[in-house]
Amino acid sequence: MAAPPEPGVLTLLRAYELALQKDRTYAAAQAAYRAMQEKVPQARSALRPNVMLSADLKASTSAPTSSSRLEEVVAEQNGTDTTAQSTGSTTETRDGLNTSTQTTSDTLRNEQISENTNSAVRQSSAQSVHSLKAESAINFTWPIYRPSLNRQVEQSQLVEEQALLQLKASRQDVALRVARAYFDVLLARESLAALAVQKAAIEQQLAVAENSFEQGVVTIADVREAQAKKDAVLAQEVAVRNTLKVKHTSLQALIGQRAEAVQQLRVDELLSGFTMPGDLDQWSAQAQEQAYEVQIELLGLRIAQKELNKHTDAYKPTLDIVANLIANRSRDTSRTRSSIAQTDQSNASSSSASETTSTTSSASAFGNARTQTTTDSNTQTSSQSTVDTSTSRPASRNRSYGKQWDAYIGVRLDFPLYDGGLNSSRVRESAALQEQKDIDLQRVRAEAALAAETAYLEAAGFLAEAQALKAAETSGRVALEANQMGYEVGLRINSDVLNAQQQLFTTRRDLMRAQVDALMATLKLKAHVGALEDVDIRALDRWMTLPKTTSPR
Repeated sequence: MAAPPEPGVLTLLRAYELALQKDRTYAAAQAAYRAMQEKVPQARSALRPNVMLSADLKASTSAPTSSSRLEEVVAEQNGTDTTAQSTGSTTETRDGLNTSTQTTSDTLRNEQISENTNSAVRQSSAQSVHSLKAESAINFTWPIYRPSLNRQVEQSQLVEEQALLQLKASRQDVALRVARAYFDVLLARESLAALAVQKAAIEQQLAVAENSFEQGVVTIADVREAQAKKDAVLAQEVAVRNTLKVKHTSLQALIGQRAEAVQQLRVDELLSGFTMPGDLDQWSAQAQEQAYEVQIELLGLRIAQKELNKHTDAYKPTLDIVANLIANRSRDTSRTRSSIAQTDQSNASSSSASETTSTTSSASAFGNARTQTTTDSNTQTSSQSTVDTSTSRPASRNRSYGKQWDAYIGVRLDFPLYDGGLNSSRVRESAALQEQKDIDLQRVRAEAALAAETAYLEAAGFLAEAQALKAAETSGRVALEANQMGYEVGLRINSDVLNAQQQLFTTRRDLMRAQVDALMATLKLKAHVGALEDVDIRALDRWMTLPKTTSPR
């Protein structure tokens, strides 16, 4: 960089260096550029292999229960038939009427014993299962053919270039703002110094007028006029001092420190060595192509074109290489409890039957008579008994372990068929945005050409004005000397001398302002064509010099 500045004097180059370190706008532009630089690796990463490790751990618990019932019926039958039969005697008496009487007695006894046995078995079991499963997988994906990703990489490169141009434009803006603030301080200090010289001259003229009034050469009007000029200069001095403080504050906000003193312009060398390079048409054409604003908009148009191409490529198929490696490990712990309950039911019954039949027959002369009497007697006895038996088995525990590895590699082809019209809408949107960027580019080109032409004409006009004011300064100095000599010999009055002094100092102030405006217009002209660099700020040092005295701030 530049050599260290002289102690106590802030050079323009040093102010520019400090502004690059302290200015928040430029710092924000630097941060934005660093952020945009990451767009390229982000876009390229989508084309590189993607490896992902995933792990999953699951624990589950289940408690199923089961119950079953088994019934068995066993039937046993023991039969004992007992038949008792008795036959009585038969007596026939024939006594004239031939009467016959027969008595028969039958006794039948049946006895049957039956036994049925019902057996029921109920078995129940309760089981709890605790499972722990761990799964880990490595997924590999490598895009082979994805046109939209290639467009995204190209788009990110353009975004990075656009951010770099914005950073350069911000650096140019810092140079212009620092130069403007620095020259404003310079002009305020020069105006204050000129007012000090003018005040000294007016005070000298006031003293001459007072001396002449005391001698009776001039009237009191000359004294009052000189005093009025002095009061006006004092008022201007107060205003300029306030302006100087404001300009110092503006410069301090840019560079982060207060300047004790600034350099001065070498007026004679500036007017003799400063020329306008090139012609108006050349600068205008250069601005339409090389201005940072134009280049930024041009890149914006290209980015919009890439965006349209990216959505158009979304209709094309994609091809990826995919591979997976999956490992499964499991552990199952089961615990079972079972119980058996048995119930026996026995039904016993016995039955007996007896039958007695009595028949009496009589025969006489009047007929036969038969009388039969039957008596049945049944007796049944039933009994039931229940026996419960319960058995509980001890709990059992079982553990099982499993391990499984799965691996595959293949190629995946995706072909978009229908997405609900989403991509078609994006294509139309991108086409409209591209048209907008094209219109903006034409507008910015016209504005850049106009700005360059304006800066060129201003620089040329201020330079011509400075040259004319330089000649006016020479004439004003000669006129002041002539009026002072004429006043001394009585050919000029005091007001003529005061007016000549006022005119001379006004010309000098306007000359300094025209020179500064010419330099600023030149810097703006270079900025409008994207040609303002650090060397241009450094080159201004040849038009600057150290101040002869340090004026009060």
